[in-house]
Amino acid sequence: MLPLKKLWPFGKPKNKTAREIGFSHEKGAAAWLAKQGYVIEALNYSNKLGEVDIIARHESYIVFIEVRYRAYTDYGLAQETVTPAKQHRIAKAALSYLKMKKITGLNVRFDVIAVGFNNEIEHIESAFVPRGYWY
Repeated sequence: MLPLKKLWPFGKPKNKTAREIGFSHEKGAAAWLAKQGYVIEALNYSNKLGEVDIIARHESYIVFIEVRYRAYTDYGLAQETVTPAKQHRIAKAALSYLKMKKITGLNVRFDVIAVGFNNEIEHIESAFVPRGYWY
């Protein structure tokens, strides 16, 4: 895990709703990814099929990224909360995005960024591979 003390521009969440906290961590994760050479295409892309927190390009990949935050690990790690049902919804939204933008010729990858208590980040590349989808 990499500490984000200087990279995290949004401070610690105080008296915020879960949605505000989540969006703050998504923006922080996008800023971190940009520093790693990713080109951010979209934040919080959603449609009737599902939602993707961050869509980015990196090398020959278009990457669909789910950001998860956990203040405490009493009930499991942040990355463990990306259930098969959530993966399915992300994959459906991703396929819709690819078709809408007419994107072809790129490799597709699904990553998870887990943000920990002290704003430490763990980037899990190819965190899951959806089954039964193609474009």
